[in-house]
Amino acid sequence: MRKVKVHINNGDLTMMDTEQLQATSVYANIYTRRIKHAEVNVTNGKLTAKNIDTLNITSKNSSIVLDKVNLLDIRNSQADHFDIKEAKTITGKKAYGGLRLTALTGSVDIIGVNADVKIKTIKLYGRF
Repeated sequence: MRKVKVHINNGDLTMMDTEQLQATSVYANIYTRRIKHAEVNVTNGKLTAKNIDTLNITSKNSSIVLDKVNLLDIRNSQADHFDIKEAKTITGKKAYGGLRLTALTGSVDIIGVNADVKIKTIKLYGRF
């Protein structure tokens, strides 16, 4: 099993694929391609990923850019921005900031305060 566990302060992490990522970053950027399961805590930084199966995230004053995510659990998000191209399921808590989703293929269940949520397309396969 390939597992990456990091604590980054004022730096960058660039990596390709891994099965598990456990990351805590403060004033740092994380760039990755494919992750099966990620537990991420980002403060004043940026997470950029191509494809994540499961992402559990806590974030504050950060930017989250995802191409594709199957399950996104936003444990707590304060004053940051999510930009997601495609997501199957999104759950969690979002306060302030925004969440922009280009394509939803499943469901969204978010509790929010002063958060701007935009969903461009809802694709429900096999349903009319």
